[in-house]
Amino acid sequence: MHRINEGFTNYKGVEFKNIRDIHYDEKEDLMENLGTFKAETEKDDGMFFSHGLKVSEGIYLYQSYYDKNTALRIFKEFADYKYLYSTDDRLVSRLQEKQKDIKLTDFPTGIVSIENYVIGQEIPFYEDYKTFANLVLNNQFKELPVGIYMDILKILKELADNGIYYSDVHAKNFMINLETLKVKLIDFETRFVSIDDDKKFLYKNMIINLKKMITKINSLYNVDFGNTFNKIDNLDHIQEYVYDKIK
Repeated sequence: MHRINEGFTNYKGVEFKNIRDIHYDEKEDLMENLGTFKAETEKDDGMFFSHGLKVSEGIYLYQSYYDKNTALRIFKEFADYKYLYSTDDRLVSRLQEKQKDIKLTDFPTGIVSIENYVIGQEIPFYEDYKTFANLVLNNQFKELPVGIYMDILKILKELADNGIYYSDVHAKNFMINLETLKVKLIDFETRFVSIDDDKKFLYKNMIINLKKMITKINSLYNVDFGNTFNKIDNLDHIQEYVYDKIK
């Protein structure tokens, strides 16, 4: 049996009124009631691909049966859900509190639960998008996609300006619409996101991973931003530097 609840109360009795709870009574109910199956792969191209039902490995993304614009992202370790992701309800709730001030990023809107334990998230489903990694590795851009760099920097800066630090920056976590080149950030997990907390290591990791991503993609286009770029440790200065190099 499954039901959709407006609000969620976790196993500790903590209530979150501003998120949706996609609740299943048992694991078997979850297996029987998911929508169109897609899977996030760990392959280098970072693509979404169709696959048979299999829940022993990977992170699984199912297009919702109740709303084609949403998806259920089920964590690969969901069999051990009682011990994992226990704070994702708080993360999603706090992100939703911030959503009114964020224009460039769509946050998860709810959680997926079994027995009041979080096993996944309800997220936007970007059906006509592919990962930045996939598009680059499949030669979809004939020259360095600097416009996408700038959009990525704008997204990260807007988040940081609103007290949200996202450290899991890599080319698989930015979805691109090939027709419009619109950029969407995905993969919000507790270990990679800090909200209004003094977690400077997450900001540092964001900068490190951002520079790694840009440097890697640059190398595929035989573009070198120079030694100065490697020494920058500030998001504003990265934005200024990249803009100066491409204008």
